[in-house]
Amino acid sequence: DAVPRMGEVFDEPFSDSSQIPTYLISRLTRQHVTVALSGDGGDEIFAGYGRYPAALAMWNRFSGMPGPLRRPIAALLSAPSADLWTKSLSWLAPFLPAARRGSAIGFKIHKFAGLLGARRMEDLYRLWISQWSGSDFPLLAPMSMPDVFREPENMTLERESIRRMMYMDCAHYLPDEILVKVDRAAMAVSLETRIPLLDHRIVEFSARLPLHLLFQSGRGKYITRKLLERYVPRVLFDRPKMGFNAPIQHWLRGPLRDWAEALLNENRLKREGLFNPRPIRRKWDQHLRGYDCAWELWSVLMFQSWHERQLSRLVHS
Repeated sequence: DAVPRMGEVFDEPFSDSSQIPTYLISRLTRQHVTVALSGDGGDEIFAGYGRYPAALAMWNRFSGMPGPLRRPIAALLSAPSADLWTKSLSWLAPFLPAARRGSAIGFKIHKFAGLLGARRMEDLYRLWISQWSGSDFPLLAPMSMPDVFREPENMTLERESIRRMMYMDCAHYLPDEILVKVDRAAMAVSLETRIPLLDHRIVEFSARLPLHLLFQSGRGKYITRKLLERYVPRVLFDRPKMGFNAPIQHWLRGPLRDWAEALLNENRLKREGLFNPRPIRRKWDQHLRGYDCAWELWSVLMFQSWHERQLSRLVHS
């Protein structure tokens, strides 16, 4: 029920699905208090994201491979469709862990092929966190957004790969996504939020710490975990990291299917002239057949929902 309100709440096509539980928990919190504290910023300044070691491990694995060798391998892996890869390798399912059997291996192969083309660690990380890339990109007239590492003089800002990923997130993901999400979801229900971890003294302290105090044994937030052990039983926080996303992959096949189908209608996309319908419809068909393409589709859906609301306002004004 909250989904159609997201365009109004955020006043822009904001497409992180955790916007929904953030809005709902803000609404619940506002029933009891008018100001709340948020823990945002901890992952970015204390190296808490699991994608940091994962991206670094992948970069270390193939960065020594010459580019002229990586590019044809990437092209070879990308040539068959993701569907064809998945069907061709279905015989592997009995040999995979139970948690992996339902995953669409073809999509993972295509993602890996895209990463193989990265020339720098920053390029790999940008591709890693991108929803759409390559020939599947849905915008008819895409624009390249500026970022902190596109200028050569910024390449010397951080030498350690994990630090560079943290820096990219602090410069873009944190202010443009995380903080926007919490601020607007909370303000939509008149809840004030404060983020103590982003006090400039804590950020500056973190930036001066050696990396081994942030990241050890493949896990981030080392120093904060050790600090927390003084006050909280370890069993309460030493557990796998969990996101805050809504189950949109199931909703899009169920209660939100008609809503999504209307917004992703091929004729509508052609008429509006902003998106290329082909990759979007392909992702939509794949999602309905059981593959999880919700992350990519959600960004288009949130834009379409917001755009529809803007058009409706123009008509009624």
